[in-house]
Amino acid sequence: MSSRGFTWLTLAIVTTIVAWTCWPVVEVPQLEPDDFRYLSLIEQLQAGLGAGLPESFVVENRWDHLWYVETDAVLRFFRPTVLTSFWLDKVLWKDPITGLCWSNVILFLTSAVLVVFVLKRMLKDRLAVLFGSALYAALFAHGECIWYVSGRTETLAAIGFLAGLALWIQGPDRRRLRQLAIVAYAFALFTKELTAALPVVCLLWDRWIERREGSLYALLKRDAKLWIAWGSVAVGYFVLRQVVLGRTSAGQLIEPYFVSPLSANFPGHLWMQLRSYVGNLVAAEVTPPFMKPEDLAAWSTLTGWILGSLAMLGAGFLVVREPLARLLAALAVLTWLPTCFVYVSERYLLLPSLAVAGLAALGLAKLRTQPIARWAGIAVLLLWTGHQASLLRLKHVLICQSPRVANATMQHLQTALPHPPAKGATILFIAYPGDDIAAQFLEPHMRCFFHDPTLRVHVLSVLPQRERLPQPVTVKRLGPSSLELRGTPSVMAHGNLFKYVDYASRTPITSPRLGFTATVLDGDATACRAVRFDFERPLRECLVLRFHRWPADFDKDLEHAPKGIQISRCSLEVLRP
Repeated sequence: MSSRGFTWLTLAIVTTIVAWTCWPVVEVPQLEPDDFRYLSLIEQLQAGLGAGLPESFVVENRWDHLWYVETDAVLRFFRPTVLTSFWLDKVLWKDPITGLCWSNVILFLTSAVLVVFVLKRMLKDRLAVLFGSALYAALFAHGECIWYVSGRTETLAAIGFLAGLALWIQGPDRRRLRQLAIVAYAFALFTKELTAALPVVCLLWDRWIERREGSLYALLKRDAKLWIAWGSVAVGYFVLRQVVLGRTSAGQLIEPYFVSPLSANFPGHLWMQLRSYVGNLVAAEVTPPFMKPEDLAAWSTLTGWILGSLAMLGAGFLVVREPLARLLAALAVLTWLPTCFVYVSERYLLLPSLAVAGLAALGLAKLRTQPIARWAGIAVLLLWTGHQASLLRLKHVLICQSPRVANATMQHLQTALPHPPAKGATILFIAYPGDDIAAQFLEPHMRCFFHDPTLRVHVLSVLPQRERLPQPVTVKRLGPSSLELRGTPSVMAHGNLFKYVDYASRTPITSPRLGFTATVLDGDATACRAVRFDFERPLRECLVLRFHRWPADFDKDLEHAPKGIQISRCSLEVLRP
């Protein structure tokens, strides 16, 4: 078969793997709560309520609208290409939710196709390119970049990074392609900062693989204009980013999103990352977001540890002997390093996993003159790829067919409200059944659901864990703009993800985004049993919604309940204070 024909065969196999593993994502499209943050920003812009450019491309993580979370920090991210991609999906697709999921699959397929061309240039062994590309397309670790719509941030960044690398390594004689590589680098940077190391990887390619010039200085001098362009793009981006974001995000390493390198917990965090990521890439072990070091034992296996150790030994052997292996190892480290202090998430493996697939392919290529060992290597790669692909598809099936409580809340509202809230209404949620993330992004979710970018949504309390089944939260009106909530055993427990305020304190809690003052009346280190809210506007102008936990004894009746109750296991009551 000709070289071109074999390339088409490789692309067909990669496309087949992606289609098979990703079909559940488009078959049952769903969004996560924080996906609505992007859609809400777009609706604000369309309504003329957003800030001007480039501030419109800023995405925020903040908690000052949740009175019970003990932080006023605001994390701001400059994400122009990501927001543009959401806007394009909203414009081009009749059903934006389905379109967003389809686009995620297409974007991942694009990154897998680019890996084919990167490996084709790096390796002369066509069979090794095929198996390395297939492994990359099948890796279990890529799931969160596919089913999680906001995970396209990593995919878009990887597309820019891989395109730039593929163009650069075509060789110094193809100068136009190397110029285009810098354009791809700009796209990657404007998507996510973790791609900043691409020029270093390209420099190492010229130094270790092309073996150009006699010294590093001579190498840089020969293509001085290109290297100046690389540096100008990087400096220009980070200056623009700093101007747009200002000092808001500077130095704010907010747990659990970040673990400071100066923290005593940082070594344990690094070990957890290494152990979990290696187990994920080699043995398809689950890497849950925000995993803590004490949870590692529950998500890791002895098999994963053994296989991971063997894989690390094999990679180390290649790194010692092969310049290309050293380049791939450097790529893995340089693309992982910007995320080493960030919470654990398999999304951050999208670029480092190129090194895993590349090292596996290189190992197969080195066995070309040893038929028996080569066939054994092919068998190992077939088993590895098949195992990863089958579990990736299973993960997509389980995740995409699992209903979201946040979406069930919207189904409740459709049946409980006689008509949509008035434009710009204020909605108060009592005993909201979602987790911390769902509560954090409930306002953008509601704004998108009712197509009203001026809605104000406040979560006054969230339901405690199910094992502490509460009595319905009692609501007492204290005046035209005051409420008191009481619950047994609690109105609020402590969350597992974010640090909550000290319920034993009686200090009033307020912020400019709250619209009220919260004062804990009865609480201790574990639970809040009574809390008072004093609002800035009369309660008659607010819509108050209270949830009730569906009792465990009534589980047998759930099948006859509305779908929204079946999913959230709660009923919804509209109060008229």
